[in-house]
Amino acid sequence: MALEHWKYFVALEIDLHTVARYVEPAPANMATFSVELAKLFLSAASEAEVVSRVLCAKQNLTPKTDNIEGWREALHARFPKLHAVPVSAPRFGLTFLPWADWASANTPQWWRDHNKVKHERHSHFPKASLGNALDAMAALYVLLWYLDPRHGLMRAEAFFEHENESQQIVTGTQPPPDH
Repeated sequence: MALEHWKYFVALEIDLHTVARYVEPAPANMATFSVELAKLFLSAASEAEVVSRVLCAKQNLTPKTDNIEGWREALHARFPKLHAVPVSAPRFGLTFLPWADWASANTPQWWRDHNKVKHERHSHFPKASLGNALDAMAALYVLLWYLDPRHGLMRAEAFFEHENESQQIVTGTQPPPDH
């Protein structure tokens, strides 16, 4: 079941590599926005929504509501350190904590911006930024590792990685750092 989600992530990651050829993933460029970044941002955030549902189902969790708040409550109760999982883009010296807002029971800013871009793009197109696209991709990456970390091996040119990725692959342990 997780394989199709990893394949989709890999396709998005390839698109991210292409974007990085034109806009350097660097702090100075995080507010850069474009149609291509909007496509990547909306795709990654939508897939994070799908994977959140799948992960809840796999863990036999029943969220109170079928939205980001319900998934947060259910997933954070099951994986209490999910909010603290760092994702790095070592080639660019960047680290992300895409679910950090869950520590204080808040919806991540990138998710709120995703909804603005999705529903009111005419007014909020600048929120389709490199920073939001990277946060959404990192968030999806974290969820996929919780869903099934083994499939991350198929990534030939990884953009993102988790600090204990190779150790988890070797030992077969479950994903970061709720063990």
